[in-house]
Amino acid sequence: MSESPEAWRSLTAIERFMLRSEQAGGAMFFTGEVDFAGVIDEDVLERAVQIALASNPLLCCVVDRSQSPALWRTVSTENVFHSRRVVRLAKPYEEPLEPIDLEKSPGIRVVLTCDDGHQMRLVMHYHHACTDGQGAARFFLREVFNAYASLRKGESPKVGLDVKLLESRGRFLRPDGQPAIGIGEGLRNLWVTVRGKTARFKSIAKNAATEIPSSSVVVEVQLEDSLLHRVQELLRDRQVVLNDVALGAAFLMLAQAELDTSRSHYFSILNPAALRTWADRRLPAANRIGFAYVRRRAKDWTTARSLLESVSQQMDYVRSRGVAAELLKGIELIEKFPRILSFVEKSPRFTPTATLTCMSNLALGRRHGLSLDEAGWKLGDAYVRRVSATVPLPPGVPLAIIVVGYGDTMSVVMRGCRQYFDEALIRRLIENWIAGCEAICTYP
Repeated sequence: MSESPEAWRSLTAIERFMLRSEQAGGAMFFTGEVDFAGVIDEDVLERAVQIALASNPLLCCVVDRSQSPALWRTVSTENVFHSRRVVRLAKPYEEPLEPIDLEKSPGIRVVLTCDDGHQMRLVMHYHHACTDGQGAARFFLREVFNAYASLRKGESPKVGLDVKLLESRGRFLRPDGQPAIGIGEGLRNLWVTVRGKTARFKSIAKNAATEIPSSSVVVEVQLEDSLLHRVQELLRDRQVVLNDVALGAAFLMLAQAELDTSRSHYFSILNPAALRTWADRRLPAANRIGFAYVRRRAKDWTTARSLLESVSQQMDYVRSRGVAAELLKGIELIEKFPRILSFVEKSPRFTPTATLTCMSNLALGRRHGLSLDEAGWKLGDAYVRRVSATVPLPPGVPLAIIVVGYGDTMSVVMRGCRQYFDEALIRRLIENWIAGCEAICTYP
C-alpha cells in the first residue's frame, strides 16, 4: 500500500519518546471509560466511532519501521470496535488492561460491554504515542458522542480535519509575553529536577524478573461528598487548582508509605502538563504534552498547607514559563547521540517515585451530544452514571495516579505495577491520599 509522504506522518520527538519508553518496559497505554444505565445502540455506536476516526488520523495508524526514519502508516480501523454481552457487569477495573501493539494495530480500541440489567460500560483504550489525555477526551467524549447523537436523530454528523494542525503538533510556543528560558534558568530547573536521591517503592515480587511490565492492578475510589465540598471550597478560597492539591496530597501519601528512603531522599512526582493553547482547540488526537518534576523531602514542609503553597508556587512558575516543554526539547536535541540519549532516558535521576495526572474539567453537557432530564445527562436513551480513566506506567515507575472530576463527583484512580503492589496496598495508598486531602483542607 503506497502512501503519499504527507508531513504529518513523520513521528515527533514526543511520539518517539513514548515508543522508546514502551521498549524500555513501560506500559504506555491508558483508558477512558463511561458507565451507562440504559441502552446504547451498538450498530449506531460503531458507526459513530468510525465517523470520529475520520477526523483523527493518528488513531488510524500503525508505526511503519520498514522505512527510516519510521513513519505513521494508515491502516483499516474496521476491527477497533468490539461489543460483548455478559450476565453482570464487572466491577470497575476488575478485568486486566490490555496493551496495544502499535506496529500491528492502530492506537485505539473501543469495547462496549452490556449486561442483562441494561448496565453498559464503554471503554476506549489508547496508545500514548498517538494521543495525550486531552486529545483522547476530545475524541471519546465529544466527537464519538456527538456523532452518535446525530445519527440517532437521523442527521449527518459534522466531520472536519485541518491537517496543518497535525503537522504542527510537535512544535511548542512559549506562553504569551514570556522570554525564552536561558542557560542559567535552564540549569537551575535541571538541578531542581535531578538533585539528590529519589525515594523508591519496595518490590513485593519474589522474582521481579518474571513480572510482566504491563501487568498492573487498578483501584478506583470516589471521594465522599463532604470532602469534595471542602476541596471545592479550598480551590475557591485559596485560588489554587485541583492539580496542585492532588500533588500535595500525593506527597503526604508518600510520606506515610513504606519506601526505600531516608530523610535526605526526595519524593519525586512526574506531573504531565497540557501544552495545548487556544489555537489547538481543534487539534485532533495527538500529543501536546510536557512534563514537570516536583520533588520534596518530608523535612521540606512543616504543615500540609505550607506544602500546598510550596507546590502551587512551583507549578505556577512551570505553567507561566512553559517549563514543562523543556524536557522534550532536550530529548530532541540529543536524539542524534544514541549513547547520551540512552543514558538520560534510563537515568534514575529522571525516573520519579510516581506520576500524577489531574482531569478536573469533565463537565459533560449538550456540547457533547447529551441531553438533560430529571434523571441526569443521557446519551440517547442511556444515562451517564460514571466517568473514569487510567494513565500509563512509564518505565521504572511503579505507580500512576489520576484524579478525575466529573460533575458533582470526584474519584482517584491508582494503577500500580504488580511487582510492587496488590489491591490491598493500593487501597492503603488511596486511604493515605484521601487523608492528605483532608489535612490540606483542614489546617490553616
